[in-house]
Amino acid sequence: MSMRVVFALLVLAVILTASPTARADNYVSWPGGFWFSYPDDWELVDYQLVDAYLKNNRVDQDALNYDVVLSDTTHQRFVDGKYLMVTLDVRDRMDGVLDSILYSWRKEFVSGRYSLRGVPIAEFLPRPSLKIPYYDEEHSVLALANDIERGGVVIKRSIVVLKVYEKGIAQFFFYSPVEEYEELGQAALAMISSFSTENLDQAAPKEALEVADIPEPKPRPVVADEVEDTSSIPILWFAGPVIALIVVLVITRRRRRIK
Repeated sequence: MSMRVVFALLVLAVILTASPTARADNYVSWPGGFWFSYPDDWELVDYQLVDAYLKNNRVDQDALNYDVVLSDTTHQRFVDGKYLMVTLDVRDRMDGVLDSILYSWRKEFVSGRYSLRGVPIAEFLPRPSLKIPYYDEEHSVLALANDIERGGVVIKRSIVVLKVYEKGIAQFFFYSPVEEYEELGQAALAMISSFSTENLDQAAPKEALEVADIPEPKPRPVVADEVEDTSSIPILWFAGPVIALIVVLVITRRRRRIK
């Protein structure tokens, strides 16, 4: 057997036995202390491109403090397809935080028509019903889906997911065109189900660990007119319930500081 054949077999063996946690489709949030996997047809969106959209649409980036934005690769502009923005609320203490959020959700979102449904994420995330708040007690996950309208026309659909864990709250804002809502739900389920706070070094892409302690996003080519022509394409369409959700998070944090 020639050395070339032996080398080829060794390379094949490495590929076949490689740990799945080392794949490039994991995102590690070093500030948040967690990681999750995202689908093969999704990618990290360049921070500069996201910042340009935020600035163009007058969204206060510092207030949102987003950690990362990911999107599918089927559209030229990430806001035209399925995408996700992750924000962090890292805290020194988590005593009573989950109870405060549940209390606020029941107060803000529950009415005579809608109630907080306690079911596993595998049952509601693939296609959550609109305007119904969900809660998975085992995994400390809350979710709410809503239509986003402009001029009385539904232009997007969103799923807001809160993952409460030992270091804080990871807030996942999923968006998609209405016709891609079911695909968005499947992707959301896969990402939230893979959420973990263990073995961050093993989960991080190898090239990210070699370059720096904090992984940089994969650059995405910017079309010449992509940043300039964004006035009609906001990155965040916050419908009423989602605005209320952010207010709830701010209020619960302020209450903890007062205590």
